[in-house]
This record gives sequence, C-alpha cells and structure tokens, in this order.
Amino acid sequence: MRNCVEVGFAVHLIGVFADLSMVFRVRSLNKRFRLYALVAVSIYTFLFSGWLLYLHIVRYNPIGKVCSGDFLDSDTDVSFDSFAIHQGTVLRNIIIGVWCANGSIFGFAVVADIIG
Repeated sequence: MRNCVEVGFAVHLIGVFADLSMVFRVRSLNKRFRLYALVAVSIYTFLFSGWLLYLHIVRYNPIGKVCSGDFLDSDTDVSFDSFAIHQGTVLRNIIIGVWCANGSIFGFAVVADIIG
C-alpha cells in the first residue's frame, strides 16, 4: 500500500511540472518548448493512467480484498485495529477521490465548452 501512495505522489509531482509547462506553453513562441510541454503532459497522462490501473489491481485483486476485510461479515466483531483493513480503506478512498475529481474536471470541461 505504501508503495502505491509513494508512486502516486511521484506521478502527481511530475504532473505538477507538466501542467505548469502547459501554462507557460500558451504564451511561448518557442516551438521546441511547446513540443516539450506537450510531450511532458502526454507522459504524465500515461503515468497517471498506469498508476490508477495499478491502484485498482492492488486494492481489488483477491489478496487485496482479503487483506482489506471485504469478506468479513458485517456482524463480525473486529476487536483489533487491523493495519491491512485500514490501508485497504485508505486505498478505496483514494480510488473514489481520484474518480470523483476526474469526473468533476470532465463535467466542468463540458460545461465550459457549452458556455464558451
């Protein structure tokens, strides 16, 4: 789990610089910089998609489901604070947050296109 979060942090750090290059690309007249910015954002998009797929595989494969407590009955008393169950919940929440954020961005882009 820790590896998933660290990889996600690194990918998003790359994304910050790629997005900043796209901001500067708008005003740049240098064709080489414009091309580099486009390549950087493309690489970030590829890395982000791979990280999101990796996150889904780690959390929702059979081992991830067992460790996260998905197969526990609702009436089962888990009297201990299981690290694996907690981390599985964190990964699930990250997945939900990523999909909600990207869905919102898509929705705003559609509205902006309709208005603009």
